[in-house]
Amino acid sequence: MLKLTEHILEVRGRAGFDDATTLTIYRAFAAWILGCLLVDKRQTVDNPEEPDLMLRLGLYRMPAAEYPRLRALVPRLAEYDDEQEMIAGLDCLLSRMPEAPLDSFYGGSAG
Repeated sequence: MLKLTEHILEVRGRAGFDDATTLTIYRAFAAWILGCLLVDKRQTVDNPEEPDLMLRLGLYRMPAAEYPRLRALVPRLAEYDDEQEMIAGLDCLLSRMPEAPLDSFYGGSAG
């Protein structure tokens, strides 16, 4: 894992980002990918053969009074498209990233 982190940081540095920006970008992407993994794994299928989503995900065990919003959103949970959500999140993240001074990455000849 450390080799991968070192490589990512080195590539960002070669692209011309300063140390602070390199770390900011690295942390943002690490947080995003970990978030994607957590969201993807949070829904545990209790009974894959059950057609009712509430029963299939085992959400019937949650006290309705303690989780009214989550229980109300059960039909929307079935609409989750993990690939589409991941791409939308990546697009959002990339749109906020600073532009790299690519001349330094390409040895002064990005043009």
